[in-house]
Amino acid sequence: MKKLFLFSIMAMFAVVGFAQQPVITFNETVHDFGVVNQENGDVTAVFTFTNTGDAPLILTQQPSSTCGCTVPVPKPGINIPIAPGESGEISVKYAAATRPGIISKSIVVYNNAGNNVELQIKGEVKRKPAPEEAPAQ
Repeated sequence: MKKLFLFSIMAMFAVVGFAQQPVITFNETVHDFGVVNQENGDVTAVFTFTNTGDAPLILTQQPSSTCGCTVPVPKPGINIPIAPGESGEISVKYAAATRPGIISKSIVVYNNAGNNVELQIKGEVKRKPAPEEAPAQ
């Protein structure tokens, strides 16, 4: 009876060890825009990821950001299986045209790999120069 129990436990661990899992791997998780000028308008960072696991990867909901000024857009999209070895991207647009100052925003990518991934954008938006005043009359 002991041998049967021990064999059952070992078989269970073997099945769990060989279970197929998706793995989401990003090329980078932090993007630094450096210094950008407000008058040049909005800026966009693209985060590329690959399913390095052995089961389909699914982005289970829209990535969320810490501010409405930061808009993440996933490609291929939500609830679309990404096969092992295939890639996708999260495009993140920051409203630099209306938000001068320090950029420090986080984006959470929800997925079925068991680890929601946090992406970050950072940098600084230089305020556009004030128009020169006309000389006093």
